[in-house]
Amino acid sequence: MIESVAVMSVDLGSEFMKIAIVKPGVPMEIVLNKESRRKTPLAVSIRGEERQFGEMALAQSIKTPKFAYIYLTQILGKSLDSPHVKSYLSRYPFYDIREDPTSKTIYFQHDENQKFTPEELLAMLLEYARELAADFGEQAIDGTVITVPAYFNQAERKAVLRAADIANLKILQLINSNIAAGLNYGVFRRKDFNSTGTNLMFFDMGGSGTIATIATFLMVKHKDDYEANPQLTVRGIGFDRGLGGQEFTLRLAKHLAKIFSEKNKKDVFKNAKATMKIYKEAERVKNILSANSETMAQIENVLDDIDFKVKVTREEFENLCTDLFERIEKIVHDATKSSELSEDEVESIILVGGSTRIPRVQAELKKAANKNDLGKYLNTDEAAALGAVYQAAYQSKGYKVKKFYIKDANIYPICVDFEKYVAPGETIDADASSSIRRVLFERFNPFPQKKVMTFSKHVEDFEFKINYGDMSFLSQDYINGIGSLNLSQVQVTGVKELYENHPNEETKGVKVHFRLDDSGLIRLDKIDITFEKTSTESSSEESTLSKIGNKISSFFGGKNEEPVEEENRENANSDTTHEQVKNESNQTEQASTPETKPLNDTVTNSTEPAPNSQKNATQVKSQILKENVKFKQIELDLVAIDENTISESKSKLKNIRDKEKARLKRAAAINSLEAFVFELKDSLTQDEFIKCSTSEEREKIGAKVEEVDNWLYETDNTVHTKDFQDKLAELKASCRDVKFRISEKKLRPKKLDELKDVLNKSVGFLSHTKNLTGENLPLTETEWNSLDKLINTTKVFG
Repeated sequence: MIESVAVMSVDLGSEFMKIAIVKPGVPMEIVLNKESRRKTPLAVSIRGEERQFGEMALAQSIKTPKFAYIYLTQILGKSLDSPHVKSYLSRYPFYDIREDPTSKTIYFQHDENQKFTPEELLAMLLEYARELAADFGEQAIDGTVITVPAYFNQAERKAVLRAADIANLKILQLINSNIAAGLNYGVFRRKDFNSTGTNLMFFDMGGSGTIATIATFLMVKHKDDYEANPQLTVRGIGFDRGLGGQEFTLRLAKHLAKIFSEKNKKDVFKNAKATMKIYKEAERVKNILSANSETMAQIENVLDDIDFKVKVTREEFENLCTDLFERIEKIVHDATKSSELSEDEVESIILVGGSTRIPRVQAELKKAANKNDLGKYLNTDEAAALGAVYQAAYQSKGYKVKKFYIKDANIYPICVDFEKYVAPGETIDADASSSIRRVLFERFNPFPQKKVMTFSKHVEDFEFKINYGDMSFLSQDYINGIGSLNLSQVQVTGVKELYENHPNEETKGVKVHFRLDDSGLIRLDKIDITFEKTSTESSSEESTLSKIGNKISSFFGGKNEEPVEEENRENANSDTTHEQVKNESNQTEQASTPETKPLNDTVTNSTEPAPNSQKNATQVKSQILKENVKFKQIELDLVAIDENTISESKSKLKNIRDKEKARLKRAAAINSLEAFVFELKDSLTQDEFIKCSTSEEREKIGAKVEEVDNWLYETDNTVHTKDFQDKLAELKASCRDVKFRISEKKLRPKKLDELKDVLNKSVGFLSHTKNLTGENLPLTETEWNSLDKLINTTKVFG
């Protein structure tokens, strides 16, 4: 069996998802959905055993709003008391959202018997994305890269991965959408970059949020490169996760609802269907006003059979959203300030995201950035999807693509909190705090990156917490929206036993290996202790062979090498730093800056003899032993779900898929049977059918058709698919002989013509060979007589 090498990307917006694919022979292409559109609404509706996605789900949201789920990315990994969930419910009050007592996250109570978590609903949409990509590419999908907003925190990123796990997607990476757009810009402009660097701002206003990213493109040459390759480095970021297309739509929807209410004395937002109708029309009007100065908003039967029609101008719309437009300046300012670049050093501002089409947004952006023009080089809807699929091809083993290095930036600082170790008999000041905080990954630290923290004084079991660091750069409302600022608690066990097992050996302490991976997630890879056992022994004068060996070794630099741990070799483009917890104080301390020296500061203490050393010198030898330390990590921001719960979610989706397949198979069986009944009824009156059948046969077939037709009329939902298939088989059997005769009659003229053609050629060949003499004749006399006889017989038959 040949394994598929096709990979896809899913640009996971709040309102739409865009899908791109790479397969052999197709470099990068946007996937068309079943409506032949290039973007698909991020919506799923569930009614009974029937699911609908995209445009069909949005249409269903007007009829049954409670059973159609939209804007799911806004509430991923959230608790019921989250400001984001409260805001979501204020906009869509018809949803029944509850909190799971185990995971402390929310779920939708769909009906009396069914409930769905946002991750399960997102998993359905990811499955649908894979189905669209597989159908479009005509092969299975091997791996996926999903885009997420740069402001997604740890819990939200974990929730996306959880949804992908439920959907059985092989995730190659989560990539920030701003980076994906930058990558799409850069891969087609490799020749435009040089070693001095080009600074650009990518301004991305999507459905829910806005991100301004200042990135530097330059050519760099890493250790293993034969030539310089482009690198994208994030220099600064400004964002507002509440400023997006949806907020503009809501302002317009409230305006339309107010006009309707004043005229008809009815509150639109107290009716779920009317609410979704007004939202839909507001979205349509908003999009039209991006290209026109005015338009008509009109809705049939908004409420109680009352139609609605009113003119809306662009000026009205802009006045409704004045405060929203003013928020653009802060986003641009934050990005510029954090990049430590001046406005003049940023060469261009490139637009990304569908909401940047709003003219006032562009005007405010020019003003805030002090630019006369904006870069409209990218397809604002598709740039992130295409950049992400390039990264998918790079991450996949099935493709070889040109290198394009990425250095993303961590937005939220991450630190480690622990208690100062107090040795037996040691006392500390009662007024002093024993808590110590070390910043592990500072704000705007590049990632992927690895760091090692050494606890040099902890000789017994201990624990520490991984938390968010100083978040004072955010508003309190935003911090409340993040949820838990504690990421995980780590319990380290077996330390005392390991030290007792190596009583006379030196050690640098307990080393904790952290990694901020390419998906922006903090990982704890391992914890270990390295022991060094030294011994001395007397050695006689070196042999001649030994001297020669040492001389050669020293010539090639073989002496006094520092052993490099695997983490340095694993990823040449991943920064690794070493942090040692020592000189512990009661104050909050910052982690040291990244060091360029090897990660392992425990070196082999072998010494090279001095030129004038005595013949009987004492040699010091050392033996390095690394012991893994047991630990248990408890998630605090998004409670880890056990495999059984994940399996239950997978089973839930599988049961829905199986029922859908059964329903579609049953519907196809019914359609096939109904179509054949109609066809056979019509055939009984056709001259061709009458000529090829007897009256008894037609009477028998007609009775069978009537019987099946009546049976179809009386069937209900209890009838199985196989029953319809059996009835179809019976009908086909009843007319098989007549159908065969009709087929024979149709084919006979053609076959006779073919026979005559062969006969004429055979007669000509026989006539030509009749008078031939000599050796190597084409036919023997026996063969010639047989052919002559066959020709004569065929003439009589014809």
